[in-house]
Amino acid sequence: MFVVRADSSYKTIRDLVGKPVAFGARGSGLPVMSRFMLDGLGLKQDEDFQSVYLDTLATDRDGA
Repeated sequence: MFVVRADSSYKTIRDLVGKPVAFGARGSGLPVMSRFMLDGLGLKQDEDFQSVYLDTLATDRDGA
């Protein structure tokens, strides 16, 4: 559910606290699932992170 570059200094989810994190498109299931997962870790998606929500999902160049 969380992805960072391999050479990133972030190694745990707690390392991302206070940082901008893209949680997916508004209205999709990903922000809902991440909210449940973070709650289980004692973290709040919109309080502990600089939450970023996309307006739409990206598509490939062919529009698929």
